[in-house]
Amino acid sequence: MFSQLFYILCKNLMKIMVFCGKMRIFARYYVRKIHMKQTFIAGPCVIESAELLDTVAAKLVEINEKLGTDIIFKASFDKANRTSLHSYRGVGIERGVEMLAEVKRRYGLRITTDIHEAWQAERVADVADIIQIPAFLCRQTDLIVAASESGRIVNIKK
Repeated sequence: MFSQLFYILCKNLMKIMVFCGKMRIFARYYVRKIHMKQTFIAGPCVIESAELLDTVAAKLVEINEKLGTDIIFKASFDKANRTSLHSYRGVGIERGVEMLAEVKRRYGLRITTDIHEAWQAERVADVADIIQIPAFLCRQTDLIVAASESGRIVNIKK
């Protein structure tokens, strides 16, 4: 079984723990000055078109370069939490994942998108660096387990 390395950052204190299975075999504290960029998640609420994604991504790259920030590109392939059944929901998972992959390839931005059903986690993990769980689904155990098993960072909104 491979050891897992966990980093727990707390201001200028880093604790590194190595686990083998469930047994902690190593723990050490390091104090060091950590220079972290300000990180933001930004992008269009829902994927409407490739042109919109290109426009927003190009601007976010410009902001990253100008301000030295770390912007993670966020857009949804399906906005299932609409107040009207007639509202635009997005391009769907297959087209959405393709479009997000193109943004990642062209602009070098990290990607996050949200999922609404457990089966979507594996498909989205092909491109997303972070899988986001919408606030209205934050207590859906199967959804959270599927997202965490994808191997991606999981952002649970609350």
